[in-house]
Amino acid sequence: TKAAPAGTRPWGRFGNGKYLRTGDMAFMQDGRIFYSGRLKDMMIVRGQNYYAQDIEFPAQDAWGAIRGGCLAAFSMDVEGEEEEQLFIVFELAPGRYSTEIFRENLEKVARMVKAKVGLDVYRMVAVKDRTIPKTTSGKIRRRATKEALITGTLWVLHDSLGLLPLGKGKGTATAAAAAAAAARASSLSGSGMPTLERSVSSSYLAGVGASIGGI
Repeated sequence: TKAAPAGTRPWGRFGNGKYLRTGDMAFMQDGRIFYSGRLKDMMIVRGQNYYAQDIEFPAQDAWGAIRGGCLAAFSMDVEGEEEEQLFIVFELAPGRYSTEIFRENLEKVARMVKAKVGLDVYRMVAVKDRTIPKTTSGKIRRRATKEALITGTLWVLHDSLGLLPLGKGKGTATAAAAAAAAARASSLSGSGMPTLERSVSSSYLAGVGASIGGI
């Protein structure tokens, strides 16, 4: 086979030898290498690097109903915000969850993430068990999960902003749902609730309902 152009070869130089750029990250301690994650899963918020796992582990610990290893943290641009915001999508164990249970436990998750990594969670989406995108080897596909959130193909049990309809891949929010979410967010302004449920621009939410389906 033909060799790739020199500028695109996945090789770098370190010391006197060469190494293959795999996209994996690790650190050395006491002469041993410890794997710490994938470069593509790193997010930059307020000029600092954050690894998805450092957010996912405390979020998982905050609520026992979150299925272990079945959640994805990632950042996305949000209209009206100067910086990318933190999103978390997670599976829940089978069971019955009331609105009050969601509210109480999402507050716990938001507080835990804030305490551990200093970040506010902008939005959380709970999905049905065994539906979050994974590789054949069982690893979370964070980019695929982000895309599923944008396109509305997740099996949604609860959306902290109320933008997605509940159920199996029913698509993105309607303008009416977005307006209702804006009204709920507005009513929470100044109520002392965690940042997870802070006020969100009504024009942004209304725009999401009208336009996100075309993304």
